[in-house]
Amino acid sequence: MKQLEIDEAKARISELIRKAAVGESYVIADDGKPLARIIGYEENITSKRAKLFGCMRGQGQVAKDLDFKAFCREEIAEMFGLETTD
Repeated sequence: MKQLEIDEAKARISELIRKAAVGESYVIADDGKPLARIIGYEENITSKRAKLFGCMRGQGQVAKDLDFKAFCREEIAEMFGLETTD
């Protein structure tokens, strides 16, 4: 992750945002002290979702008769780190 001082980031904000949108990230600093981070929007959503559900990994089971149209039972179990049951 690249670090930039506030003045440089201010001068290049449009460029930094476009690059963040495709996966790059930047730390904005003041006199070398990190203050903020610029990351792409999707990266932000993914990391929050991973933290939210990651804390529950292995804490349950998915029944075999689960009828969920968007995902199959095995995908749900894998996504949450669960075992399937009969």
